[in-house]
Amino acid sequence: MLDMDQTDAAVNNKLKWKFWISFCVAVVFITWMKYYLSPLRSREIVQYEMAKTADNAASLVEQWTTDGKAAILLRSIYVDYIFIIVYCVAISFACRYISSLTRNEILITAGKFFSYFIFAAGIFDVIENIAMTIDIQRFTFVNVTLVYKMAISKFSILLMSLFFIATCFMFWLMGSIKRKDKSWQRV
Repeated sequence: MLDMDQTDAAVNNKLKWKFWISFCVAVVFITWMKYYLSPLRSREIVQYEMAKTADNAASLVEQWTTDGKAAILLRSIYVDYIFIIVYCVAISFACRYISSLTRNEILITAGKFFSYFIFAAGIFDVIENIAMTIDIQRFTFVNVTLVYKMAISKFSILLMSLFFIATCFMFWLMGSIKRKDKSWQRV
């Protein structure tokens, strides 16, 4: 039978592998998307998400039609459904794993919260994609405000989650340096 430290180490090791695998899948997927959706760039999609008005959205789609990017736009939305799963899983495991490295119960608990909360961003992203698809296919742009609000909500959760991961990483790094200093003092 495993004692508590061995059990924690086994769980943390599984979490570490899940984090690194999901992280690598996300990096590979992002790289693949960049080439698959070329010449359309992700910042152009974000411009549409932040259009705020039907006139701005129509202007962007008109420009993309002129540039031959309109067909790629719909393909981008369809591929984004897969990416939503990829980034939600990767960030979820990052929140859990990086917070567990800190050995701080408050951060570990917050990491569990953020590991579930990131899926709300995924839900907002799905709603945003559905609204964008309807607008672009029908060339109506009645859902531009919905797209904007869903994008703001999604990006807010993403930024909070990434800030949390960065904070935990810094906390872990400072703790590692502190532990290393203590080990040097014993020598």
